[in-house]
Amino acid sequence: MTAAIIIIGDEILIGQVQDTNSMYIANSLVEAGVTLKSIITVGDDKDAIINTLELATGKYDHIFVTGGLGPTKDDITKNAFLEYFGGKLILHEELLAKLKERFESRGWIFHRSNIGQAEYPDSCEIIPNKLGSAQGMYFQKEESNFYSLPGVPHEMESMLTGWVIPQILKNNEKQIIKFKTFCTAGISESGISELIEPLRPDFGEISIAYLPGYTGTRVRFTASGTDEKEVNARLDHSADLMSENLSKYIFSTEGEILSQVIGKALKNKKLSVAVAESCTGGLIQDDLTDIPGSSLYFLGGVVSYSNDSKIDLLDVNEKTIDIEGAVSSQTAIEMAEGIRSKLNSDIGLSVTGIAGPDGGTDDKPVGLVYVGYSDSSGSEYRKYQFGDSRNINKQRSAAAALFFLYNKIKAK
Repeated sequence: MTAAIIIIGDEILIGQVQDTNSMYIANSLVEAGVTLKSIITVGDDKDAIINTLELATGKYDHIFVTGGLGPTKDDITKNAFLEYFGGKLILHEELLAKLKERFESRGWIFHRSNIGQAEYPDSCEIIPNKLGSAQGMYFQKEESNFYSLPGVPHEMESMLTGWVIPQILKNNEKQIIKFKTFCTAGISESGISELIEPLRPDFGEISIAYLPGYTGTRVRFTASGTDEKEVNARLDHSADLMSENLSKYIFSTEGEILSQVIGKALKNKKLSVAVAESCTGGLIQDDLTDIPGSSLYFLGGVVSYSNDSKIDLLDVNEKTIDIEGAVSSQTAIEMAEGIRSKLNSDIGLSVTGIAGPDGGTDDKPVGLVYVGYSDSSGSEYRKYQFGDSRNINKQRSAAAALFFLYNKIKAK
């Protein structure tokens, strides 16, 4: 099966808003065994929308359209679909009552323009929206399935996973698709490729997708066929080979993020952690506290950006900064030891570096980062050299610190 995505919105075309919906849809389609062939962005223009629908009809099995379903005048998707697919608008009284109840329960005023969100073409099946007021629409034409969804990401995601993908899978029961995702850190996409590409002949008919990011790379193995037992055996065999060759870089095969895995490990081993950050500005603490229940193991932290704050808040020796510098292995260790002592945690973690774009020297270039670690058995550090981009350096530094922490906890 093939698919296309049509993104509607002038704000996307002019770069005012980032299109995250396409990425989410694309990932979901892989799991459903659908091959994405095209992504098209079109402005808030009815004729342009209709022309794009005409180009896609009959060419793709599934066509996903997001955006333009609100109550305002620039939300014209519904009218474009009505003109293209035919039919007439029908007011759904039950849906109108639910909309009014939703508005009243939140203390909002129900405007006349909101009535339109209860009107839909009789040529479509309504896709329910449990999180918002704009419902989706499902049409069929010339063997193509059309799914019109709101542009609000969390609403679109809920409708896609709750209604659309199950519909696709139901109509594709003969085809079995299985996948396994390996979440890695501490190695580049090219590094992973060098390790596993020589093994491809041993994998069998397995599709491999590399999904790199600044904080790590996910590697997804996909197997498909009509015999579930055979598909599972093929996927398990290739997954075992992957694990054998990249075990020290893989932190999850369940799609978890690194801070989730760290949280589980800390809880299981009844350990606590405190964090001292300089160049990352609180990113590590933000990652750790994004996980529900993190108060069980995360005691707190300090963003000690200035030299004085390192000395006053973390008891870093002034001579250490004078002699070694704020960005040094010894400063990183003393920061980790200081936060551990101050908050009485089992583990102290720290990071200090030169995020850039200024502040680098020949001896200490932009992107130089030290991560410190301290527990009852002693203290140590890791040194990293990243690039010139400030934002990327901050993200990579936080990820490197968390992966260092993960490996230390795993070894306990």
